[in-house]
Amino acid sequence: MDRIKFIATLGGGLLIASRAAIAQPAGKVWRIGFVGSSAIPGTYSDAFRTGLDALGFTVGQNVSIEYRWLGDRLSPTPEVVADFVQRNVDVIVAYGSPAVLSAKEATKSISIVMVGARDPVEQGIIASLARPGGNITGISAATGPAIASKRLALIKEAVPRASRVGHLWSSMFPGTKPHVDEMRRAGDQLRMTVSSFDVARPDELATTFATMKREGVDVVSVEAALKEAFEADRIRAWFGT
Repeated sequence: MDRIKFIATLGGGLLIASRAAIAQPAGKVWRIGFVGSSAIPGTYSDAFRTGLDALGFTVGQNVSIEYRWLGDRLSPTPEVVADFVQRNVDVIVAYGSPAVLSAKEATKSISIVMVGARDPVEQGIIASLARPGGNITGISAATGPAIASKRLALIKEAVPRASRVGHLWSSMFPGTKPHVDEMRRAGDQLRMTVSSFDVARPDELATTFATMKREGVDVVSVEAALKEAFEADRIRAWFGT
């Protein structure tokens, strides 16, 4: 029961519970393996530690966290989390679709909390949102026509003159393809041209941004999964080129 409560807390199921409500065995140090679809720790991993602390799980006292980063890897890489499985950590937290898929391929027994996986049903991560099955729980990145319309509306509000949007994504993240299509449809409704640019590797960014300039793109929209994998700073640097 204690293990279940701990995992539910990570997944958001007990966020309204008080510290006292989360039973913790005396002297127990929970072991978390955190794998992220990026090259370095970022704001999410910092927020994760802050959230744990607010719920009574303090690093160095009753919880330990080890981090692994996929870097530029965009496909499942289970070997990155192999040592988590060998040491039988209590739970694996996976941020981003490649990280979730890596953890899924690495273990069928250790509980996995997914965060930010886009369209997990379509990617085969879980059976369904209502009944995920297996050893995976957590939250997914929202997609849908309403989200795409809202994104374009915010772009129009921030840059009223914008009429052509370059949508940066990667087919290496299969779950992002529906969102690309939704962005195009939303653009048609808002009388904005949305051109998609598929980037497989970070070294393709220079060519992609040069193409955007030639095509007269006013604003660039970046899929969250791609931003995390390629590092936001690296993408941001190209806006000045």
